[in-house]
This record gives sequence, C-alpha cells and structure tokens, in this order.
Amino acid sequence: MSRINCLIEEYLDLPEVQRLKELEPFIDSNKDLDKKLAEMEDLKQKMKEARENENFQLARMYKDSYYMVYDEILDMPFVEEFRELMDIVFNKLDTTATIIEKELQKKLK
Repeated sequence: MSRINCLIEEYLDLPEVQRLKELEPFIDSNKDLDKKLAEMEDLKQKMKEARENENFQLARMYKDSYYMVYDEILDMPFVEEFRELMDIVFNKLDTTATIIEKELQKKLK
C-alpha cells in the first residue's frame, strides 16, 4: 500500500470522519435544511446586489436576515455537530497538507 493510500485510510478511520458518515444521510435528506440553504443563497445574492447599488441599509438588512437563517440552520438537529466535525477534519487535512508541502520543499532544495 502506498503512503498516500495509508494516509487516506488513516483519515477515513478518524472518529470524526466516522461520525460524519453517520450524520450525512440525515443532513442530505433534510428538506427544511435545503430550503434554508436556498434562502441563505438568495439573501447572499440580494446583499451583494444591494452593495453594488450602494444601498448599504438594505444590504445590512439582508445581512441580518442571512444570519438569522444561519442561526436557524444551526438549531436544526445534527447541523451544528456536522459543521464542527467538518471544521475539525478540514483543519487536520490542512495541517497534513502543510507538513507534506514543507517536506517536499526540503527534498527539492
């Protein structure tokens, strides 16, 4: 098994990744979450348009609404846990990528 395959297997065996796999079906099948995410995307687009038109008061209103919807999403079952786990796994992957990059740079010198 190559080093990269070993690394992949190691990450797939992390408890955080295992829990993400357990939560994924709940997140993917949550129609309310889909609606809230679409609402956030719409608010983000409206906020962008308001800023481009220099209507900062309207942009602020859209921003406030965006964060209200964001808070509603975090209150949904499993969503906050899923987001936190994603952050943990992403940070571990980022750290690993940095270490690999540094080691490659050493070898190239």
